[in-house]
Amino acid sequence: MRGATIRPVWADGLDGRDLLPGEGAEIEPDPTFQDQIDTAYKPQIEALSNQIIGATTVDLSNTLVRSRETALGNFLADAIRAKVASFGNPENLPVVCILNGGGIRASIPPARSRWARFSRCSPSAIRSPRLT
Repeated sequence: MRGATIRPVWADGLDGRDLLPGEGAEIEPDPTFQDQIDTAYKPQIEALSNQIIGATTVDLSNTLVRSRETALGNFLADAIRAKVASFGNPENLPVVCILNGGGIRASIPPARSRWARFSRCSPSAIRSPRLT
């Protein structure tokens, strides 16, 4: 995609709104920033994405996550809760995780799973806040 032109897309399409002053219909990527993405960020993201983080012997389907409790929802909630608990809990407060099924985007098939599959499954789970 290097050197590709980025076309802005709006809720009602390209011709659904007037362009802002100084805004063109196409945005040329900044070569310096693109180089930084390619050399500094992309290798780190690819290395993390390829790390094996676990395995399952059953299909963790996202089919029913918006209507009932599922093994996939429980797995994600347990994983997030464990990660947040690892940050420490000096106040000895209860550590809980509540997930919205709408944030679970993909199933996890029986196999060894890499970080990339987990991040596609629940993109919002990557950043877990700690509230006290």
